[in-house]
Amino acid sequence: MAAAATLREITAGDKEEDVSAFRSHCRNFLVESILQIQKRFDLDAEIHDIVQCTLPQNAAPTIPPSLEGICQKLTYLRELHNNEKIDREWREHAMHDKVNGDLNWEDKMALSGITVVCILMLNVFLTRSEWIDMSHAYRENMNGATDPFEISLLHYGATGRAPFAITYKMRLNEHSGTHIDAPVHFSKGKPTVDELSPENLIGHAIVVNITEQALKNPDYEVSVDDFTNWEKEHGAIPKGTIVFLLTGYGKYWGNVIKYMGLVGNISGDFHFPGIGKDAAQWIVDSGKIKGVGLDVRSLDRGQSKDFFAHRILLGNELFGLENVKNIEKLPTRGAIVYVSPMKIKNGSGGPTRIFAQTDPVARSSHQTASIVLLLSIVFAILLK
Repeated sequence: MAAAATLREITAGDKEEDVSAFRSHCRNFLVESILQIQKRFDLDAEIHDIVQCTLPQNAAPTIPPSLEGICQKLTYLRELHNNEKIDREWREHAMHDKVNGDLNWEDKMALSGITVVCILMLNVFLTRSEWIDMSHAYRENMNGATDPFEISLLHYGATGRAPFAITYKMRLNEHSGTHIDAPVHFSKGKPTVDELSPENLIGHAIVVNITEQALKNPDYEVSVDDFTNWEKEHGAIPKGTIVFLLTGYGKYWGNVIKYMGLVGNISGDFHFPGIGKDAAQWIVDSGKIKGVGLDVRSLDRGQSKDFFAHRILLGNELFGLENVKNIEKLPTRGAIVYVSPMKIKNGSGGPTRIFAQTDPVARSSHQTASIVLLLSIVFAILLK
C-alpha cells in the first residue's frame, strides 16, 4: 500500500507543491522505516552511523567504518535480487517529466523513500522459511531385512454410498524406517514413546558434520572433540537443542549393502559410524541436549556390541532418532525441528515424521537487517 501510494504521488503532476509533498512523505517514511527496524533488530550502533551519514552536511559518497563490512555484501545482494533493474525502474518513475537536472540532497532522500519500500519488500523474501522433510517414506524392501515393512490392500472400491475408498493394513517393527528410540528402549522403567511430552519433541537443531571422518572410516565413533570443535567454530550449544550428526551415509538409503556397510554381504557384520561412549556421556553432562539424530541405522556404530550410546543417552531420558533423512539440508544452526512419533501405548519407539523449519535469514542475522537499512542510504548518496 505504501509503495503504491508513493509511486502515485511521484507521478501525480507537475506542480511544485506535489513534488515537495512527495519529498516530505518519503523522508517521513524513511525515518519511520529506520525506527521500526531499529526497534526490531536492536541496531543502535548502526542506526547512529546511518543517521550521521544522511545529515545534509555529512552527505558524501563515504561509508562509516562500522558499516564497511556490510557494504562488501551489496554487490552480491544487488545481483541476487536484480536491484539494478529495480533501480532503473525507480529512475524512470521518478525522473520522467517530473524531476529534471542534477539531483540535490533532498531529491536523493526523496528517491531513497522508494528505495526503502522496495528493499523492505525484498526483505520479505529474505525472511521466508524453508520446510524440510526429514523422514524416509515407508515401503516394502526399503532397506532390506534391517527395516522390515509389509503393506497389503485391505479394501478397494465402493463402501456404503461412497463410490470409492481405499484402505491398507501394515506390519512393521517399531524401529524400522525413520523412527524414534524412547528411553525405555534400552533402560527399563524409563519413559515409553507415548509418555514423551510434546514440548520435549520440539527444539532448535544443530548439525555436527562428521562426513569426512565417517566416509574415510566406516567404523568411526563420534568423539568429544567433534562437539568441542563445533562449539569453537559456531558458539555454545543452546539449551534444549536437538543434535543431528551428519555422517553422509544417508545417500546410501535403499542400498542395504552400502547403508549397513555389509562386508561381503555377511548378515550382521555391519560397518557404519555411530556415537562413542565418551561423546554420549559428554552430551548428557552438557545438560543442553534433549535428543540426538543420525542418518544411519543406529545411535551406536555397526560394530558395537555394548551399545553404550543407547544405554547412556536413553538411560538419561534423551531420545534417539535413527535413519533420519535430509540432515545435509539443515543449516548448521538456525532451524526448529518437530518430531512426531506414532503414539504407541507402552511403545519402545515408533515410526516418526520429522520436519524442520529453517529460521528466516533476517530474523537470525543483524547483518541482513543492516544491509536493508544501508542500501537505502547508499542509493540516497549515490543516485545522480
